[in-house]
Amino acid sequence: MKSKEMPQSEIKGADTIVPQETSEEINSFIAVGSNADADDFKDIEIQNGHFAAIIQSSDDAIISKTLDGIVTSWNNSAERIFGYTAQEMIGTPIIRIVPLDRLDEEPKILNRLKKGDRIDHFETKRITKDGRLLDISLSISPVKNSKGIVIGASKIARDITAQKKAEQQIRESEERVRLAVEIAELGMWELDLTTNLTTTSPEHRKILGYAKTDQWSKLRFLEMVHPEDRPWVEQAIQTALKTGKISYEVRIIRTDKSERWIRVNGTTIYDKKHIPVRLLGTVLDITDQKKAKEELEKMVRARTSELLTSNLALERSNHELEQFAYIASHDLQEPLRKIQTFADMVKEHLHDSEITEKYFNKIYDSAKRMSTLINDVLNYSRLTKTGEQFVITNLNEILKDVLSDFELLIEQKQAGITYTDLPEIKGIPLQLHQLFSNLISNSLKFSEIKPQITITAKILSPEEIKEYSRLKKDKSYVQLVFKDNGIGFEQQYAEQIFIIFQRLNNQRAYSGTGIGLALCKKIVDHHDGIITAKSEIGQGATFTIILPVKH
Repeated sequence: MKSKEMPQSEIKGADTIVPQETSEEINSFIAVGSNADADDFKDIEIQNGHFAAIIQSSDDAIISKTLDGIVTSWNNSAERIFGYTAQEMIGTPIIRIVPLDRLDEEPKILNRLKKGDRIDHFETKRITKDGRLLDISLSISPVKNSKGIVIGASKIARDITAQKKAEQQIRESEERVRLAVEIAELGMWELDLTTNLTTTSPEHRKILGYAKTDQWSKLRFLEMVHPEDRPWVEQAIQTALKTGKISYEVRIIRTDKSERWIRVNGTTIYDKKHIPVRLLGTVLDITDQKKAKEELEKMVRARTSELLTSNLALERSNHELEQFAYIASHDLQEPLRKIQTFADMVKEHLHDSEITEKYFNKIYDSAKRMSTLINDVLNYSRLTKTGEQFVITNLNEILKDVLSDFELLIEQKQAGITYTDLPEIKGIPLQLHQLFSNLISNSLKFSEIKPQITITAKILSPEEIKEYSRLKKDKSYVQLVFKDNGIGFEQQYAEQIFIIFQRLNNQRAYSGTGIGLALCKKIVDHHDGIITAKSEIGQGATFTIILPVKH
């Protein structure tokens, strides 16, 4: 038999490629038509030796039938695929493996075969012996005798059930991905590293805010990225070329001038030589997430600040409780003890009016001191619980009122008081009056010569504010200095004098309860300020107060 040139059209099996012309020769061998003559069968016998092995070894079912649909041949793969042996199928109608809902296919196929038409890759369903429904791809050719008359048909059936299942799984997977991308509002992009051109999805264009018709590229994207963030993009791309992964968050400025935050993730595609050729990835608008995160961080900072303030207030409160406990066990007990002692003495000398009067006077003095202590303690404890509001307060007016209160004492001591112009600040007038009153009273009291008091004020510069860690750098502060020529004190006690009931001098020589300067510190603390003292024995004292201009 002479070899023939293989035409372009082919019938493909799973493992073999059979030319269409050769397939027709196979069909002449396997088909037995109702009009076949002796010469036809002789030709078939001659071809049997060439094609029997091909037919039986094929992975596809190769079947022949008459124009009436009666099976005339049935190869090994047909037995494997459909479950019927050749003995069971040869001589029976082919519709035995056709589902009931597809019985109309067979007449149409036979009509086309009678016309000499060939049917290629017709996808349909067929039933196995055990009732399973298979996806089948059919290629059917008419079988002609030597005179060119159609005498039957050959059929190559390929089981594509697994392929169909895989295709369905791929479609479902793609649909799940599509839905996930749609729900997550992810934009898809692909960057060709050889051309720097980018392919993008509609959601990508929506997120970045550009027309569908715009030509997109890496350069165009970089132009949209906030100038401060562009280095991050270049760095991320270079990292992706090395590691295979890309991930970054940047700001973009859209064509409508709106600013948005985006998150970009992707992976690198390499060629066979492991040269990066493409970047594939997603883009997500995270502006709302960023805003929510910033708000949360702001709330956390505010809450942390509140907690720190509360902790400081609690520490001060605990410290004050300790001080009050000391007061109850010492300062308040002392005048009370004297009252009890003098009362006993009065009882013992009731007959002596001169002695009883003497002790009654001592009882009165002790009671008066105890009353003063109680009032001062109450004033101290109520200071931070006041409901008074911070208002614009003229410190010149405050000083004028205080000097009016001390007018007689100033005259008696022949005191000299000089002061510069004082500013307005936002504060609590009553407390500021107490502050000035206590400081001036302190200077007048602790003086053995004519008191000389100097009061100055200045607004601190930003550089001077930085010298105090407790001051806020974004606020304005005024510095008030009260300087006198009193008896002074040792500098080592500069902190102790602001503690309640801490006295550095003899009570008999200098009256008072030891609350005045403690009250000053509490007032300054309440105004978010600072008070310090500097002194030497016999050299007077200088009190520096720093208060915010606006609370």
